[in-house]
Amino acid sequence: DRRPFPDILKAEKQCQLQTRTNPWIADYPDGDNFMMLFYGPNINQNNNGCFQDAEYDKLYAQSQVMQAGPERDVLYHKMARILDVTAGARIGYARYRTMLAQPRVLGFKKHPILNQEWLFIDIEKGK
Repeated sequence: DRRPFPDILKAEKQCQLQTRTNPWIADYPDGDNFMMLFYGPNINQNNNGCFQDAEYDKLYAQSQVMQAGPERDVLYHKMARILDVTAGARIGYARYRTMLAQPRVLGFKKHPILNQEWLFIDIEKGK
């Protein structure tokens, strides 16, 4: 697609794209972070694939009133299977990152999902 990027985003929100690669990073560590992306009522919000499935939406609504745990995981597995069979989506990979730091680097601690560690890093002076 040769449209300007803002026009592509606008078309995506209006369900006017046939295909698109759209990476997503977990900004909080919960399966809901990904399952909400396919919830029918979230079309024009964060359901950029414009996916609608009555069974998926029913299971997602049930998951919203449950605490994290094995029972909710069962719903998520059912929802993932629905996506496997009916959605035009491929959820497939996670990036691996290797971090190296000099002994003078202070405050570095790799966060499991966030990538802004540099906000908390400093260099020890005088060495």
